[in-house]
Amino acid sequence: MRAWNKVQIDGKWYIVDCTWGDSVSHKRVFGVYADYEFGLHDWLFVTDDMAKSTHYEPYMYKKINPEWGVSEIVYAPKTADEPLSPYIDMEYNGKVINCEIAAGENQKSRVEQIVSAFADSLEKNKIVRIPGTGIAEYYNVKYQSIEFRFEERCTMSDSLLSSTIKSIVAQHCPTAQTEVFKYDKIVLVIIKP
Repeated sequence: MRAWNKVQIDGKWYIVDCTWGDSVSHKRVFGVYADYEFGLHDWLFVTDDMAKSTHYEPYMYKKINPEWGVSEIVYAPKTADEPLSPYIDMEYNGKVINCEIAAGENQKSRVEQIVSAFADSLEKNKIVRIPGTGIAEYYNVKYQSIEFRFEERCTMSDSLLSSTIKSIVAQHCPTAQTEVFKYDKIVLVIIKP
């Protein structure tokens, strides 16, 4: 068994499944093959209808499989009819970027806009403070990433998508290295400034 949450935003309920949005992939990133944990946003603020074939409310267990037993939870609120997109106003280094490519929009043009805005927001030699268990430590951020989503299927070929993104990054940061990963409707761009 595992769990997920239902959250209420502006009076509407949504499912948030951080486990499914936190996938581990064996990839080559900047020349190093390893298992990388990519925290994607595709399971944030989804609806019951979107999750009905994979997520079962505890009060439904006995109906689905009597061997699972009975849960003490007898009710979970119904979610909104439409998902809430976390991609519309994503913030990167203080800059808000609309990372949702809506149906009917020129996909190549929107990819260029998103990546250009992100490249403009990159901070070279960025240092972050991560509080620990007493003594806070400072870390030099080696990579920065952005994630964007196509509302409908991406019609750009993988090679066109990758070359478009790398070209835009090179215009803004000529010495930066760029990796592009596509997961169905989601694209993750990792940049090493």
